[in-house]
Amino acid sequence: MMGGIFWLDACADLQDVEMCMPSGACCLNDGTCLTDVTAEYCSQLEGDYLGDGATDCYECFSTSACCIESECETDIDYTNCLLAGGEWFDDSTCDSDSCKDQPSCAGDLDENGTVDVDDLLQVLAVFGTSSQGDCDGDKDTDVDDLLLLISAWGPCL
Repeated sequence: MMGGIFWLDACADLQDVEMCMPSGACCLNDGTCLTDVTAEYCSQLEGDYLGDGATDCYECFSTSACCIESECETDIDYTNCLLAGGEWFDDSTCDSDSCKDQPSCAGDLDENGTVDVDDLLQVLAVFGTSSQGDCDGDKDTDVDDLLLLISAWGPCL
């Protein structure tokens, strides 16, 4: 009456029934995560199965070097790097001296000590066409740079 399915046998005896098969999280090559999938299905997608019962997709997000106030941090994902006001360097490690000669304030493109309208105008002027508005270190000017600039708005700390 509640819309469920009643199985007389235990799930251990019904391995061919999808809802009885162990499932977990699966990291795909594009950095996305699927939850509640079987190991077999994850393998078919050429993903990395995180184990039965896994629900945390944190491991799916790539980590790299992040410069926060000229200090290099590792094991931090892209989103948390930007939220901390850092500059992301994809496929880089702190061993490569990623933070050397980087501006101390992400988004302060004119290096006047403040992320302001002048920096915003610089990003908008070259949006999608040049790396001159690059705030996140990925060598292009896109929405990620705009979001980083907005999140860092105000005086540099």
